Amino acid sequence: MENKQRYQQFCEQETQMPLFFQPYWLDAVSAGKQWDVLIVADTDDSVLAAMPYVIERTLGMRYIETPPQTPLMGVWIRYDRQASPDTQRDVCMKLSEQLRELNLAWLSQQFPADSTLPLVWQHLDFKLKETSVFMLDTILDLDKTLDACSKNVKRQLQKALTLQAAYTTEPEDFFRFQQECFQLRKKTNPFSRESFLVLQKKTERTQQSAMLRIQNSNAETVAEAFLVWDNRVLYFLLPTLAPAYADSGAAALLVWETVKLAQQKALQLCFSPLSTKAFPFNYKQVGAKPHTASVIRKYYKGFFRVINFFRLLATIGK
Repeated sequence: MENKQRYQQFCEQETQMPLFFQPYWLDAVSAGKQWDVLIVADTDDSVLAAMPYVIERTLGMRYIETPPQTPLMGVWIRYDRQASPDTQRDVCMKLSEQLRELNLAWLSQQFPADSTLPLVWQHLDFKLKETSVFMLDTILDLDKTLDACSKNVKRQLQKALTLQAAYTTEPEDFFRFQQECFQLRKKTNPFSRESFLVLQKKTERTQQSAMLRIQNSNAETVAEAFLVWDNRVLYFLLPTLAPAYADSGAAALLVWETVKLAQQKALQLCFSPLSTKAFPFNYKQVGAKPHTASVIRKYYKGFFRVINFFRLLATIGK
């Protein structure tokens, strides 16, 4: 049985696995590229751990990075064995050996917030870079959460009384608004139309996504976000605000409606660094707290440092 088939079965068994590890998510975000998975087998040859990845190519060299609009990747160890330090160490050592066989130039993967696995990778000569992920714990009382919001959020929600929140079932309209806003800001959309439509369709089929929009009195969209979730966390992705509505309260209303949905589903709410960079909102104002997430990195070919430098320069302002 091929690795992908074994991985598919593993995902079906591991109910706690994050959404972004699922094959259908990888299918969508790797459109036009290749994704595969490294597997560590247990003593009975069942899957103990897996590391999915998307292969990128530039100048004839292969490298791995966390895909666009994917807040986390990394390694998933079978849920009943995750807490074992010996298992963690053994799994990471075996995956490190398999990675060397891929003939990579560079690897970069962001792990879930508060994961201890990056520390294990650090002992295997991988570099760590820490970043902040803003999380709102499962909300038991929505009124108390609103009371704890900053004065600015409450003021912005008052401004937004003329606006309405709605869920759209038209992915083409959703993406069109995204494109218009990116063009107005002279930025580049991280998703192609095809990739977004595939991703939306697949997550809609599994009842793990919603397209939230804020509209004015003329039923025109002024802000929107793509919300996805697994059985633990709801993720705030692709938040977009029409520049003309920057001071209308639309951003606060979009975030607050997302908070309400997380409360209804009894899920944690995650504002990833992706949404933090792209959307003018301070998530601390709704009670979200920073959690440390780590990115593991390794250069297998030193020349790729030069390539990464120029790649970074090319992304400035996008």
